[in-house]
Amino acid sequence: FDTVRGLVPVVEQLSFDEAFAEPPQLAGAVAEDVETFCERLRRRVRDETGLIASVGAGSGKQIAKIASGLAKPDGIRVVRHAEEQALLSGLPVRRLWGIGPVAEEKVHRVGIEAFGQLAALSDAEAANILGATIGPALHRLARGIDDRPVVERAEAKQISAESTFAVDLTTME
Repeated sequence: FDTVRGLVPVVEQLSFDEAFAEPPQLAGAVAEDVETFCERLRRRVRDETGLIASVGAGSGKQIAKIASGLAKPDGIRVVRHAEEQALLSGLPVRRLWGIGPVAEEKVHRVGIEAFGQLAALSDAEAANILGATIGPALHRLARGIDDRPVVERAEAKQISAESTFAVDLTTME
């Protein structure tokens, strides 16, 4: 992500091909300026690495991640604050960051299929369905409230690998 770091000082890497960045020069910027920056970033990645990149931007990590998915392949998508609720409300709950198979089953059991339905609950109802800790957090994300900061992750200090043999081994020989 050195190419991205050339434009943005703090990059939070999620995986080998996905990261969050919060350019300080875009604080309070209008959508057109954000679009210009995103296009510049996308082109720079292609020019310096030969790789295509999809760039999404929004008010928080959840919106930016969804926007990036909508920009695939090789595009940009900036979600304006005024369009967040319309965009989120119809998305399936499985697209909500933090909803895995177990949580998805819990919300489906009570008839919740989309972000908008989860967002319409009270915090207490979300906690009752999903648990006291995760319920309110997912409820906030479903409503477009995401104030998690972009932070560099510590570099991995350990690497592990394992092999599975066709037959169980009982000795070290």
